[in-house]
Amino acid sequence: MVQAVNHMKNFCFALMALLLLSCNHLETQATLSPGELAFIRSVGMLDQGETVHRFYSNFELRKAGSFFTDKRMAHYWLDGDDPRQHQRESAFYPDITAIDPVFKVPDFDCPYLQVRRKDQTTFRVYMDGSREEMQRFYQEALRAWNQHRHPTR
Repeated sequence: MVQAVNHMKNFCFALMALLLLSCNHLETQATLSPGELAFIRSVGMLDQGETVHRFYSNFELRKAGSFFTDKRMAHYWLDGDDPRQHQRESAFYPDITAIDPVFKVPDFDCPYLQVRRKDQTTFRVYMDGSREEMQRFYQEALRAWNQHRHPTR
């Protein structure tokens, strides 16, 4: 019985440590390293010359990322070594019809922006931080969308 309690304590401690370590902060093009930007390009989520305005990973950058650029909004989740389990979602601004913030979420989830495409499909762009940081993330995403949603003529 004592051994089971100790295992439970160790598990709880490890879980809390993981949650604290996984609370990453918002990044920008300037704070992402050249290697990190190259990785995002390598998974097909960023074109050469495309500028990341805001980036957030709710795990680690090589596993998950949500961001918006001067061209698109995107999210990826790379689950293990099986490419069939990987998720890559993005939409270029002209293909987006709505961006809705969801700030209040259950425990162990992250706030996100719900992105709706013209074909009515949706995906989430996760974010975190203080209420002000998340509001800024949302406002900057809206500004980028409004600025780039109509193709250049």
